[in-house]
Parts: sequence; C-alpha cells; structure tokens
Amino acid sequence: MMYEFLDYETRDVEIVKQPVSAIMSQEPHSVRPKTRLTRVLHQMVEMGNKSFPVVDGHRLVGMVAREDVVRALRSAASGQKAGSGASS
Repeated sequence: MMYEFLDYETRDVEIVKQPVSAIMSQEPHSVRPKTRLTRVLHQMVEMGNKSFPVVDGHRLVGMVAREDVVRALRSAASGQKAGSGASS
C-alpha cells in the first residue's frame, strides 16, 4: 500500500486529500548559493527550519537541508573537502 504510514482513521480525514498548495509555505525563507554554511546553520536554528530553498535571483537552483550541513561539517572534521552537492 502506498500510504502505509496512514492508519485507517487518518485516510478519511480531509486534510490528506488536499493539494500541497493548501499547506505549503507561500513565502519561504531562502538562501543564496554563496551564503556561508555558518549563516545557513544559524538561520536553521533561529527559525526552526530543516531546509531552505536556494535561489539565484528569482530562479530556484536547489535545496539545502540540515543533513547537507551536517554532512559538510563531518567531512571537514575528518579532513575531507566539502563536496559539490548532495547525493540524494
């Protein structure tokens, strides 16, 4: 079943039938490609966000998630150079 995480009672709740536009953030905080990781991490903590869209001008160029920042910090701690992007 595609929705195994939903129990029987939840499947009939109207919210799960809504389009994503009904619940999405309409004006999400975004970061630029050149924003330093320390600033992104600070903003994640301050705002309670787990990810941000990365925009260049008005064009979406990617997403940066907490996992991406943690991966980069782990790489740096082990002496590896940060990669050129997430591998998800």
